[in-house]
Formats: sequence, C-alpha cells, structure tokens
Amino acid sequence: LFLGGRSGPRPRRIFRLLLERKYLESKTVWDLSMVPKKDANDLLCRMFKQQLIHMQEVPRSADHKAQHTFFLWFVDLKRVCRLLSDEMFRSLAFLLQKREEKRLECEDFLGVGGEVADLTAPQLKKYQALEAAGEKLNAAILRLDETLMVVRDATALEEREEQRWRNV
Repeated sequence: LFLGGRSGPRPRRIFRLLLERKYLESKTVWDLSMVPKKDANDLLCRMFKQQLIHMQEVPRSADHKAQHTFFLWFVDLKRVCRLLSDEMFRSLAFLLQKREEKRLECEDFLGVGGEVADLTAPQLKKYQALEAAGEKLNAAILRLDETLMVVRDATALEEREEQRWRNV
C-alpha cells in the first residue's frame, strides 16, 4: 500500500489528518499537513487511486456545476481495513507458497530416504541455508497471521460499535 515506509511521512500525515478531521477540502489539507500544494495534490490523487481516501461532492447550488461545488476528502476506515486485509491475505498466500518451495527444495536435496549425514560439506551448508530460509518464512507467516487477526478484530469491533449507535 501507498502509506508504507518508502513514501515518507507526508502521505501518513495527510491520512491521519483526514482520519482526525473527517471531511476536508484540498486547501485545508495543504495548510494543516504543511505539505506544498503540488505535492499534496499528487499525494491525494495517489491515495485516491488506491482507494485509501475518497471524495465527497457537496454542491453549493442546485445546478451541481463544478465551480459551485465543494470537494471534500475523507477516509472510509472500514473500506481501508478491508483493503488492508485483502493485501495481507495476498502476502500470506505468497509467503505460504515460498515456504512450500523451500520445503520441496529441502526434500529434493535429501532425495528419497536420504539423510542429512550423507551430505557433503557444501551440500550441508546449502541445506542449512534452505532450512534457515524456511524458518524465517515461518516466522513471517506467524507475524502476518497475528497482525491479520488484529486488523480483522478491530474491523469487527468497529462494525459492532457502528451497529450499536444505529440502534440507539
């Protein structure tokens, strides 16, 4: 996703600002986020394309002309959580596939009924590297699975809270 570490603090700053303030015009986003207009517009458009933020049109008059319309940016947190969950599931599937590839490589290395003791020193070194890579993949899978559970629990909690407020 676009808000990751490579993109720097600016998109995260804009995203947090929209989360806190709910609906903001572009000019307000530039001013409050302290990001230059050109950069802020670029970031807003990139986040919009990735569906991290959305735009609401608010007409000033009944004719709905663009000149007489406010365009407000906002974050739909449920949609962002769903998007994040989908991305995490794709990453989890990729990690599981890579782990299976490493496991098969280890099996191929030993052959049918082979033992680790039968390997030469260079083969043993390569086999141990494959096993270490498999262990790292296992750790990454477990961490991602735990994070995915937290995101899904938070989304479910948010939905229950919203439902409770609708029923009041």
